[in-house]
Amino acid sequence: GVYGEAALEIWDESDSYLAFDDEELLDLIDVCVGFDYFIPVLEIDTRVEYFHQGSGELDKGKYDFDKQLTGEQLVLAQDYLLIYLERGFLDCFSISTTGFVNINDGSLGVVPELSGEPYENIQIGLGAMLFYGPEGSEFDGEYPGFDITEPSVYLRCKLSF
Repeated sequence: GVYGEAALEIWDESDSYLAFDDEELLDLIDVCVGFDYFIPVLEIDTRVEYFHQGSGELDKGKYDFDKQLTGEQLVLAQDYLLIYLERGFLDCFSISTTGFVNINDGSLGVVPELSGEPYENIQIGLGAMLFYGPEGSEFDGEYPGFDITEPSVYLRCKLSF
């Protein structure tokens, strides 16, 4: 399937009114477009998405990591590409990999995961988050005093009742 969504941000938080000011239209729009496809021979689910974040920066020298640390923005640049691959096995388990690339600075992240639903109400997952990028890039993660993109391993469990 093919899908997409867009959001137009026209609210000026500092003055609490609708405002376009001198903003370029692309700086006010967040857009996500993508497609998913099941590869029958390999039995792999795929998903590819492009994300444009109007409030993001084109130049890595202008990144404001405080926006990320405070939760104002999840990511800092304007353009991203996401690729997701998943293959199921044993009727209740799957292995997947998500890769995302900051198109503006060339940094990337990879999230491999082994997950399963051994019972109807229990979901488990074991994965890792790995990041790479040139110095000063978003997923290089160096912030004065600490690294916000340290490689990590996680275990998650969800019980529904």
